[in-house]
Amino acid sequence: MIVSKSNSSSSATTTSSNKRLSGLVSGLDTDELVKQLSSGTQSKIDKQLQNKQIAQWRQESYREVIKALSEFQAKYLSTTTSSSILNRNFFTSTSIKNSSTFLNVTGSATAAKNMLVTQITQLAQQASFTSMHKVSKQAIKTGSISASWLPSNVAGNTMVINYDGKDYQLTLDSTLTFNPGDDVSKITDALNDAIAGTNELAGNVSFSVDADGKVTLTKTGSATGNITIKDGTATLLAGLGLEKNSSAATQITGSTAPDTDFFFQNTLTTGSTLNIKIGSTDYTLTIPKDTKIPSDSATAANTLQEVLKEAIQKNTDSSGTATDLKDKLDVTVSEDGTVSFFTKDGVSENLSITGGSQNLLEGLGLRSGDTISTSGTVDRTKLVSKYLGDTLAGSTLTFSLDGVKKYITFDISDLNSADNDYSTPEKLQAYLQKKLTAEFGTAKDADGNTVSKVQVSIDSGSLSFSTYKDSKQNGIAVSTSVLSLETCDKSGILGINGALKVYAGETNRINTNKTLEDIQADLSTSLTASDDGTYGIIINDQKFTFKKTDTIDTIIKTINSDTHANVNISYSSVNDSFTITAKSGGSSSRVDVQNIDGKCNLANVLFGTVPTKDADGNYIENSSAYSLTKGQDAKMTVSFDGNANNAIEITRSENKFTLDGVDFELLGITDSTVSATNPIKFTVNSETDKLYEKIKDFVDDYNSIITLCTTKINERQSADDKYLPLTDAQKAEMTETQIKEYEKKAKVGILNSDSLLMNLCLNLRKAMTDQVDSVKSSLYEIGISTKANDYSGNGLLTIDEDKLKAALTNDPDKVASLFTDSNGVATKVQNVINDNIKTTGGDGLLVAKAGLENSTKYDNSTLTQEISSYTQKIKELKTRLKTEQDRYYAKFTKLEQYISRMNTQASMFFDYGTSS
Repeated sequence: MIVSKSNSSSSATTTSSNKRLSGLVSGLDTDELVKQLSSGTQSKIDKQLQNKQIAQWRQESYREVIKALSEFQAKYLSTTTSSSILNRNFFTSTSIKNSSTFLNVTGSATAAKNMLVTQITQLAQQASFTSMHKVSKQAIKTGSISASWLPSNVAGNTMVINYDGKDYQLTLDSTLTFNPGDDVSKITDALNDAIAGTNELAGNVSFSVDADGKVTLTKTGSATGNITIKDGTATLLAGLGLEKNSSAATQITGSTAPDTDFFFQNTLTTGSTLNIKIGSTDYTLTIPKDTKIPSDSATAANTLQEVLKEAIQKNTDSSGTATDLKDKLDVTVSEDGTVSFFTKDGVSENLSITGGSQNLLEGLGLRSGDTISTSGTVDRTKLVSKYLGDTLAGSTLTFSLDGVKKYITFDISDLNSADNDYSTPEKLQAYLQKKLTAEFGTAKDADGNTVSKVQVSIDSGSLSFSTYKDSKQNGIAVSTSVLSLETCDKSGILGINGALKVYAGETNRINTNKTLEDIQADLSTSLTASDDGTYGIIINDQKFTFKKTDTIDTIIKTINSDTHANVNISYSSVNDSFTITAKSGGSSSRVDVQNIDGKCNLANVLFGTVPTKDADGNYIENSSAYSLTKGQDAKMTVSFDGNANNAIEITRSENKFTLDGVDFELLGITDSTVSATNPIKFTVNSETDKLYEKIKDFVDDYNSIITLCTTKINERQSADDKYLPLTDAQKAEMTETQIKEYEKKAKVGILNSDSLLMNLCLNLRKAMTDQVDSVKSSLYEIGISTKANDYSGNGLLTIDEDKLKAALTNDPDKVASLFTDSNGVATKVQNVINDNIKTTGGDGLLVAKAGLENSTKYDNSTLTQEISSYTQKIKELKTRLKTEQDRYYAKFTKLEQYISRMNTQASMFFDYGTSS
């Protein structure tokens, strides 16, 4: 199939038809004329598009080869893979057969077959120290829980300060708590903490409260120019008495005294409810949205009346259908705060209050059971406060005990009930204990008593969750169960500012992701710092120092990665204790732990009583506080010549070691079944067939690359059929299937006789067939060669199976050397591939030509630049085409206008002659 240029041009479309005037006057086909007049430029565009497509196809074809070479290299030439021919272990044709349970053996079967193990008298063990000290208090403890509270909205607030011409944003910690009665200095201290965390501001500005009680920002640094409070959260600025854009040379003082009321919630919470009964019908009023209740009593009364009336008007039943409540009920709130619900005219049924959210009941001064004859008095603080029961109602906590999850739901129907209420901390403790016992059950503790598996206690409003003591250690009952409070499905409950004052994810063990500062309250031993505020510990004479912002996990990783300390430290959540084990050393290994000075006690906090030594340097045992394991070497008696009488004792510091190319792993001390007369022997299994298959796979994959390249080099289109890339106009006249079939043919021969691929094939063939100088031999001598007198294969290899297997059996070292020596086949093939596809130290030839697909590296390859150049030319030609077509359309428009005027004049003459 040949697609001609003429077809391409004739089917091109014009780009400016929106500017034409119809040829109805002249009778001309304007679009066709413009298309023909601009066909020269359209042909140039088509040519550039075809060139671009050819370049893209060439790039894709090169990248197919690059991908094949990369995959081959990753499989056979990477030292990290077991299939790498760079590794002599690849060519192991024998394996060691070992039936003993006392050790594992791998490696050189030739050496192993002459070895006899007559005795293993000792296994190596590294020195270790296992503390019995319980690091944590083994409880999840909440902060002090309140039955009601006025939520603070100051945590996370921001302030922007300009110092020395630069803006700095200060952000208050999201865990900051501010309670009614707290001094404003708690906020200024928090701002100073944020300043301390900003290097450029630290020591240069600070907040304080002056003698008049006003907040000041003082410049203490030497920078010239004013300090400015540029911006900030409105409630934070208002509460501190500061103003946005206030500026001064050295000190900014608040315009008013602080008003901490700004730091607290001032809205009636959406979803708050009030239950009302009229006659025998129950209704529930629901506050539709958060509503700000002003501090001004008159405004507050008006706002509250509006929101209550809205709740009445929008009242619906459980299915969401509007009720008749708006026809029966009304409400008024007077300026003095008196709130009255009353039935409308014509409604004779009794009205009573039957319940509702605690903030509405107490904030409106109502009680369950109140009737129409009584009114309430608004208490704004109670109205905008939060209540423990209301907040918890309907929520679900997720607890996990030793990996088993249970879900504790605060049933709405239980709130304010006689038996299951949770509206106060004391009632909450009893409620949770009952629920957790029902979910996790009871068990016998270490003393034989039946107890709840999870136990809840209360102290000064704080709840503690712990697990029963199920085991004994040195005669003392201990708990081995791990309890965690994982999540809650409702916001406002967990977190330091939540109703329960406890974070999600807390456990009754040490949270290693917590900082030393945050974990203090969870530790069983109080942590003290050195005079400089740091926390230090010495392990094996290596000194480690940590900051209060470092986590336990950071401490563990820092110590474990130190080569001088040479230990691994780990924490067991089951035992709630730490263990230190020497990484290596055998009998010379040690674990020595000390506090860094007389004040800092980090070692005691983590390990309790640390091991000490006597005058002779021996560790002093203390079985009630810790257990010590002394380091010792492995000892094995082995013969290397097959004669048990010649056996010698081998001592090693590890249980894994290598002797004459044989890798040993000692598993246990031998018993009476092993002796000089009945030693452990090793036999050799031949794996020649398995190795042959591995080499065959390598050759097959190599041949696949050669075939891929030679196919691209040799394929070409016939002289009679020339398939150029399709133009857009040609594609418009074809189906998707036709386009796909055509482009398949057009891609044939895209890399015909390509010099890069020809050189690649030549160099790969030389790498595989040239002599390896170190062994004065070539692959053909072990049965791997190209076909005799056949150069059309371009380097395809064949294998003489019998010859290769004979070489693997009789001279395996020669086979391995042919491939793995520094000038062997593997290195030569690696070099050829690197010359073509490397991306470091200069790109390889193929990468420089075509680039890499999906690479994050900037692509400066030849074909990518060509494609970009074609794209730019096409863009310029399309701009020229539009200009040409606009010009021709303008001329045809003038022609239409001229003919129209001529026709009009001719008509006038005709009409004049007729009338005369």
